[in-house]
Amino acid sequence: MGWEENRGYFWADVAHSEQSTTQRVTGVQATGGAVTLTGELASEGGAVPFTVSFTERSGGGVTAEVDTGTAAGGDRNAEVVQWTGGRTPGAEVHGFGEQFDEFNLDGRLIPVVAREQGVGRGEQPLTLLADLSNGGAGGTTSMTFAAWPTYVTSDMQGVRVDPGMRRRMRSRSATRAAPTPWAWRCGRRPCGSSSPAVTPRRT
Repeated sequence: MGWEENRGYFWADVAHSEQSTTQRVTGVQATGGAVTLTGELASEGGAVPFTVSFTERSGGGVTAEVDTGTAAGGDRNAEVVQWTGGRTPGAEVHGFGEQFDEFNLDGRLIPVVAREQGVGRGEQPLTLLADLSNGGAGGTTSMTFAAWPTYVTSDMQGVRVDPGMRRRMRSRSATRAAPTPWAWRCGRRPCGSSSPAVTPRRT
């Protein structure tokens, strides 16, 4: 993954060279209010081990801690790990900090990156003029100074990701929502969550 930057505006360039599409759970262990799953994510290039620990939160919900690759005892790392949460078909998606878009973010790709908001943000011809004269300064409705890695749905589901890593979100599926390293999408196709250690919290 690479980044292009100009005066506080950021654009990500993401490419995946290999996908581990087969998941196999090899063990389950319950200790002290936590349940830990161990397993492998397999691809043609080999397998990457993973562990996921679920711990009940005193205020309700569950904390999930995910490790992959060398953090899980293996010799290969996963750059991106899919983390998909379910929702009722058609449930609305809200959150991700201060957003300047529709209240229901279903169907959006939402970069959770603090960056310049832009001049015009889609309104024409102002946005086009700013893009042409100032290197993409027109911006989009997804650009915000106050992005935050958390969302709730209208069917009372929610996820908060500890904000130590950038995320994106897919919201393009009526039944799924999934974080990745730098943005989030609720999407028809699964999308990945992030680096070797991720801590989503379901609230």
